[in-house]
Amino acid sequence: MSSRGPDPVVDQHDLETQIKECNRPFVTANDVADSLGVARQTAHKHLQRLHEEGNLKKRKVGGSAVIWWFDY
Repeated sequence: MSSRGPDPVVDQHDLETQIKECNRPFVTANDVADSLGVARQTAHKHLQRLHEEGNLKKRKVGGSAVIWWFDY
């Protein structure tokens, strides 16, 4: 039996604000997780959703590292 609870609610506005306010032109899932106080996997899920909606670009930059950015 898993003790895992539901994913924390992440407000889309808060997520987009954290990405825009990063001191670099890109973010990682760890950056977003730390700033929003959620698990890296939760942050990744929300970043991936923004990417699938066409709002965010992504690029794999290493074995498993991915960077995310808005393309204006």
